Amino acid sequence: MLQLPLLAQDDDEALMNELEAQQKLYEQMLERTKNLANTNNSESKKDITQDVVKSLDHMQAMYRQASVKESKAHLQEKVKGKPFIDDPRFINFADAYLRDPRALKDIVSILNDHKKLTIFAGINIALFIIIMVYKRIRSKKIDQSFFLFRFFKWVFSFAFFTGLRLGLVVLFYGQNFARSVELVKIHYF
Repeated sequence: MLQLPLLAQDDDEALMNELEAQQKLYEQMLERTKNLANTNNSESKKDITQDVVKSLDHMQAMYRQASVKESKAHLQEKVKGKPFIDDPRFINFADAYLRDPRALKDIVSILNDHKKLTIFAGINIALFIIIMVYKRIRSKKIDQSFFLFRFFKWVFSFAFFTGLRLGLVVLFYGQNFARSVELVKIHYF
């Protein structure tokens, strides 16, 4: 089981101080999030992402202090009995992912570029509308063709639009997901 350094010392007062410090940090983050909803100040938005990065650093530092054997046992206990993730490959991937200094930070850094995020959201909304119009036009046509032909048309359109969406993610945020994809390749393929 994953043991925190303060728990190993068995010092209740130190543990309480650490928990109070954590609670204050989370309260400050919550307050900044509330202020962000009320203002459009880009400086406060950067502060929130910096707070998230600090929290991730703290969480990863505590996780890295545990031995690999302990951390894998802790992960195994957490996912026990859950389908698809109760797998040794997933445990190895999750352990490597939580220990990696870059993977989580790269994904959180997506939130820093608000202009790029807004453009990405706008393109996705436009693509969603285009897909809905396409499906509506296609459903109005009475297609009396062979079942297998209709099935292949459906598979092609599904693959095309899914590929288009994934292509947008790679185009906009490929660098942010690069380290995570590397870890998936290492542990699954």
